[in-house]
Amino acid sequence: MKHTNSLREQPVREGTKVGSGMHESVLITDPDNRIALSVLRSLTRKNVDAVLAAEDGFTLPFFSRYYKESVYCPSAAQDQNRFMSAIRQIVKRKNYATIFPSSDVSLITISKHRAKIASYVRLALPSHRSVTKVFDKSKTLKVAQDCGIPTPQTFTIGSVAELKNVAEKITYPAVVKPKWSWIWTKDKRASHTRPFYVNCPSELVSTYLSVDKSFPAPMIQEYVPGYNISVAVLVDHGEPRVACCIKVYRAMPVTGGNSVLRESISMQPFPARYSFSLLKALHWHGVAEVEFRIDSRDGLPKLMEVNGRFWASMDVAIESGVDFPYLLYRLALGDRIGPIFNYRTGVKYRWLIGDIENLVSTFKGEQKLVNAPAPVEWALSAASSSHMRGTYTMTASHLMIRCPSS
Repeated sequence: MKHTNSLREQPVREGTKVGSGMHESVLITDPDNRIALSVLRSLTRKNVDAVLAAEDGFTLPFFSRYYKESVYCPSAAQDQNRFMSAIRQIVKRKNYATIFPSSDVSLITISKHRAKIASYVRLALPSHRSVTKVFDKSKTLKVAQDCGIPTPQTFTIGSVAELKNVAEKITYPAVVKPKWSWIWTKDKRASHTRPFYVNCPSELVSTYLSVDKSFPAPMIQEYVPGYNISVAVLVDHGEPRVACCIKVYRAMPVTGGNSVLRESISMQPFPARYSFSLLKALHWHGVAEVEFRIDSRDGLPKLMEVNGRFWASMDVAIESGVDFPYLLYRLALGDRIGPIFNYRTGVKYRWLIGDIENLVSTFKGEQKLVNAPAPVEWALSAASSSHMRGTYTMTASHLMIRCPSS
């Protein structure tokens, strides 16, 4: 185990203002998730000093051979004001080039209060208005529809009568999807939620009313059968400069969630075109992952959501030759990036712990959906498919699968 003496609150001393030309580091927030480890590994390999902003030293990146330094920082999920106050002290104390938030809560908080640190760091972020459009899924869908991008059939509810009417006419399974994945409650703590899958009208009504208590006015969407494709993009003031396409084979929860087995594939024309149009309409700047569901009924990519930060499957892109953390670092410094649209395909990545959970859930028969293939059928199909072939290499919490390109 690695320990650090810097993981505690320290007195503030004035740092160097932005643009000083002195040696600069990158501050990574939220090291309690896998994304932070991917960012840390990427930057350290490129000889960029990376510092973790953490509340404690017992998370995965602290056990990595790439870990060198950390500073104390409260969690944005617990208290936005304390988090932002600590971030401001940290960037005043030492000269940082930029900050990489690795969670929704820290990104939203930093974006909202960016004026407090603008003199000390360069943030590769769009306007806060654009950030809120991405994190409010209903607003994202509205922008997408205005761009002519296919989306799932979606209902917004204005009354209980309307809810019951939708419940009777929508096909099943259906999805109750909160507009926001995170919200802050009155005690300043952030609460997290996910989509809920329902199989009949009574289940839809009860689930909607339950979700509405904590996450007001969720959306109701049709369930789209098929598989997921993500387009990972780095955008320079609305102009796509780098992109990589990733196919998801399995996820946890089984019905849809974080991908646990994925592969880099060649750039898919329609998902790429839709992603670029959407991010341009959002006036995006920085990184984003645009998620689509390829509808098995008509073959069209239907927009699911946009992640306005680094994403969990980013290691696939990095191992394919598209090093998003390093490229975002250069973008923050003002460099002209790319274009980079060619990369290695056939690079596969497995999140071992998540895939084990997927397997257990599958064979326990959890999360059954009506009018959809049983999860065990997906698992047996995946086990016999060519995407399972490859050379496996263990890492701390992942199983990397490096496969020769076909």
